[in-house]
Amino acid sequence: MEWTKHNYDICADIRLISSNLNLPKYVENELITKYFHIVRKINYSGDGERLIASLIYHISKRDELFTNIEEISKEIGVEKFSLLRSYKNIMRKVGLNIKPKAYYVKIKGQFFK
Repeated sequence: MEWTKHNYDICADIRLISSNLNLPKYVENELITKYFHIVRKINYSGDGERLIASLIYHISKRDELFTNIEEISKEIGVEKFSLLRSYKNIMRKVGLNIKPKAYYVKIKGQFFK
C-alpha cells in the first residue's frame, strides 16, 4: 500500500476514534487493515466515516465488546439508521457474516422446540 497524505489522515482518524471509544489496540490495528482491504476489494468510494463506523460496529458485535450503536454514531457523527443501512450494505458486498442479536435467536429457538 502506498502511504499518501489521505492514508495518514484515515489512520489518524481511526486512532482518534478508537481512543475516544476506549477500544483495545488490536481493534484499532484490525480497523486499519480491514478499512484499506475493503476500499481495494469493493472500490468503496462512499463516506469514510460510515465505513469506519460500520467496521467498529462489526468488530464490537463479533468480539462482544461493550460499545453500542449509539456510542459509535455519537462519536463519529453519523445518524444511527444511516449507519445501520451502510453496515448491512458493506457487509453484504464484502461477504462478512451479519450476526443476529442473541435475544432474537433465543426467541426463535423457543418456537422450534
